[in-house]
Amino acid sequence: MRLFTEEEFKKVNIYVGLTIKFKRLKLGLSQFQLAVNVGSNNTSIGRIERAEHFSGWDKIITITQFLDIDFCELMVIKDKKEILKLVNDCYILEEKLTSQKENYYVELLEKISKYF
Repeated sequence: MRLFTEEEFKKVNIYVGLTIKFKRLKLGLSQFQLAVNVGSNNTSIGRIERAEHFSGWDKIITITQFLDIDFCELMVIKDKKEILKLVNDCYILEEKLTSQKENYYVELLEKISKYF
């Protein structure tokens, strides 16, 4: 059995965060609303979506169950094209695009260029 490299874990973490963010935005939920529904807080949800750290699987599973995301699908490393499409889809769904969010997307694209 081959083990994931550190870089591959970072790729999966980015994909998990983007997938959760996309589904949350698609459902019209704020980070706070999602957090309340899964017994978490909006700071943790934000960190997961931004792939700032590796979260406990119990939290990820709870969030994916609530959002009706196939958890197993998240563990597949996607290619750069799929990741960039997901970034674009999230960007389109953003209702209030503040300068802070604009900066997030710029930094995210830099992170994707680095790891993919």
